[in-house]
Amino acid sequence: MLADDAGPAGYVLGTPDSRQFEDLAERHWWPTLRRRYPAPEPGRRAEWTLDEWRVHLFHHPWIAPAEVVGRHPSHLHIDLLPRGQGNGHGRRLIETLFDALRERGSPGVHLGVGRRNQRAIGFYRHIGFTELESDEHALWLGMRL
Repeated sequence: MLADDAGPAGYVLGTPDSRQFEDLAERHWWPTLRRRYPAPEPGRRAEWTLDEWRVHLFHHPWIAPAEVVGRHPSHLHIDLLPRGQGNGHGRRLIETLFDALRERGSPGVHLGVGRRNQRAIGFYRHIGFTELESDEHALWLGMRL
């Protein structure tokens, strides 16, 4: 976690085994969220709020393609508030996670990023991620550990 005088400013998290994580989430996490938050009406998709898009992901989580997970079984997620961006904070958080994944024997890590998020894509490429696969909405990037 990244923190400053104002409090938390960012975090990175990950798992060494994406498929195991997806299975656990499907059995123990998504059902509760799906009951609590019904899927938004598909006919209103063009009008969905940001919260409705997030709820949609409870019902249709991103699953990395098999080709991506085959060589890059681990995945990560990072978020930094604007005040935590720059100065190498994101790189340090990710490198700390890489060390933990290496200790657990992971050969590679991947992440998914929305195609419109060009700033994040540039950051990931800058620190060594390469494009593994893409579709109209997302890029799957990976790095060998």
